[in-house]
Amino acid sequence: MPSIDQIVLPKVPISTKPFGDDPIPFIEAARREHDWLAATEIGYLVTSYRAIEDILRLDTKLKMPGAEIVDRI
Repeated sequence: MPSIDQIVLPKVPISTKPFGDDPIPFIEAARREHDWLAATEIGYLVTSYRAIEDILRLDTKLKMPGAEIVDRI
């Protein structure tokens, strides 16, 4: 299985006004290129409800960014 940085993903401009005004066309366009994942300028965007559900089932394997910092304070 390729790592996430080896996958060609659609780009979604989430920090733009057009996306903020109406994100659905951007998400639908991204889904036509990849069925559940897109890249943004700040990370990745899961575009499928099923994929979100699957990822949430992995909850025990997921780590919150910065958790190691909170543990040290």
